[in-house]
Amino acid sequence: MPSPAADAPIVFGVPIPSADVICTASTYITSLAFGSDSGYAVVYPYGPQNDDNDCGTPTEQIGVMQFPIDGSLPTGRTVGNAGMSSPNISTPQLALGSNGPLVWFDMASQSPLTEVVTLGGMPEVLPSNLGLGNLVGASGNFIATASGFQATDPMSPNYPCCSDNGNNQAPPGEVAQYTVDGVMVTLMTPQTVSGIAIGELASSIATNSSAVFYLESKQPGFGLEAFTGSGSTELATMSQQELSNGTIPVGLVADDAHVAWAFAQDGQQYPLASGCQIWATSDSPIAAGSGALAPIFSSSNLSCMGLALDPQAVYFAIVDEKSEQGCSGCMSLHGVGIGRVDFAMHMFSSIAFDIAAPGSGPRRIYTAPSDQDDVFVLDPLVVAKISKMAFSGRMDIAP
Repeated sequence: MPSPAADAPIVFGVPIPSADVICTASTYITSLAFGSDSGYAVVYPYGPQNDDNDCGTPTEQIGVMQFPIDGSLPTGRTVGNAGMSSPNISTPQLALGSNGPLVWFDMASQSPLTEVVTLGGMPEVLPSNLGLGNLVGASGNFIATASGFQATDPMSPNYPCCSDNGNNQAPPGEVAQYTVDGVMVTLMTPQTVSGIAIGELASSIATNSSAVFYLESKQPGFGLEAFTGSGSTELATMSQQELSNGTIPVGLVADDAHVAWAFAQDGQQYPLASGCQIWATSDSPIAAGSGALAPIFSSSNLSCMGLALDPQAVYFAIVDEKSEQGCSGCMSLHGVGIGRVDFAMHMFSSIAFDIAAPGSGPRRIYTAPSDQDDVFVLDPLVVAKISKMAFSGRMDIAP
């Protein structure tokens, strides 16, 4: 546990368990979202693993925490629960809809057709006759599900090692809109989509005020799709020639000014190969479709994960893999820093983090609508805040 950094204050962190309860009390942050003045985190149980102690996969309560984004209460407070952990279902998804924060999750004891949402901590079981599959995304007032999808979580400190790796392919899926009336949640008729890409995305869908966006697997390559209620429209294509072999989606974000998405090498393939491509389009050509685009950033020297954006730039985590000390053959994802690419000139800047432990360091990055000056960096165990001004003139990591 390093001493706190003055220029990267921790705004939220999970408690570190003592050695005697490490197998039953270890948690990490699997999903994160920001409201007007608060952050929300889903805290998920996991079992640390080494040669001396194989904790296995615990079945424990999943907590939902709220914390102020100014860092005044980094322990947060519990505001709800999201069922029980299970290696056979996807981890929960946070969504900030028109009625505030909601937490979507599957129930391990129920059919995968049953979806549940928490409102103030009280779960509501939704009708299962809508044909929904396993939860793979939530954004705005929409959720996304996919059939035949086995869960794997890139935010787990064990990832990609020593856990039940699922698939990161692009199975058929559905996108459903929901409305909230008081505490009642109603799902509209789902829209079937073919090949909704999951990869290492925090959510397989992203939304702005006019559309839902998702990446669809093509033969060959991928397409960026927009769903506006009457069907899907392909907005951009990425041919296999433009992508490195083994790339999967690792980032997808949208606001009313831009849509951005990223590809990198599959973290479940050992060793992790370098390669990162980030694409973006302005909102102006969204309705008509923009066809093929060129990436705004491409590197064969680093790997990336997660995306965030503001009106001026896109931000991402820079990752590699490291051997786990005390665990023969174990490799864990390791965050080495964060990057920024501006939309105007595609200028790249980067900040390196001096965090040595495997399984630690930044994996995803967020911006908050109420804090225009900072980015929020997500490590499996902590959320830290960093000034956007820190990127000025910095290139700690070469592209």
